[in-house]
Amino acid sequence: MNEFASLEAVLSGFRDMMWFPVALPLIAALPCVSDFYESWFGGSYYMLLSRKSRFRYAVDVLIKAALTSFFSVFAGCLLYAFMAGLKFPLLSSMPIASFESYLLYETDGTVFLKALFSVLHTSYVTSVLSVFSLILVLLLKDPFFAVSIPVLLEYLSIKVNEILGIYIYKNYMLSHMDVPAKVLGFSLLLPSEHLTMDQVFYYNFSLPYFIYFLGMLALMLLLCVIFIILVKRRNE
Repeated sequence: MNEFASLEAVLSGFRDMMWFPVALPLIAALPCVSDFYESWFGGSYYMLLSRKSRFRYAVDVLIKAALTSFFSVFAGCLLYAFMAGLKFPLLSSMPIASFESYLLYETDGTVFLKALFSVLHTSYVTSVLSVFSLILVLLLKDPFFAVSIPVLLEYLSIKVNEILGIYIYKNYMLSHMDVPAKVLGFSLLLPSEHLTMDQVFYYNFSLPYFIYFLGMLALMLLLCVIFIILVKRRNE
């Protein structure tokens, strides 16, 4: 963003920074992975198990991880918005010569509601990543890999998406052809693309965001079931 950017422009593009998709798995994993690793492979697990069942223990870990990661991202984004508000002016208060296009940024407050929705969506995706990181702790028995593997997957998905974008541009957009649903559907396999599904899901698939929300909820429940099964199958 340059010095003439408006607050609306900054808030609309808060996820456009290159490091954001890569850093998000760190934010998702760090609050929960280290604590769970110490509990699971340390002595505190047995003390907790004396007061609750394995199922209850697993559910408590999942709830704590999901809520911690959700509110960590949510609070961080709100802090970013507050600091941006101190630095960048509202579009309506800027001189005419510095105006961004009104076709891109609404001046009736809609952009702020969209930004809030994007923050909620990003926090939601982060909570799913946190559960995935917990499963990696159980499978790999190493907190470093439980954190670094999601980061690596995010980075690789960014590169794959760049290749996919070039492929779509050369094979469909240049010819003014519609992009097949199976090509667009491939983006659902790329972790980094889920950060912006609140904006592009309807455009790509002609389905309401609620369908995506339910799909991610089903994925979250599946990951939770896998985690609970792994906890209950632990050999003493």
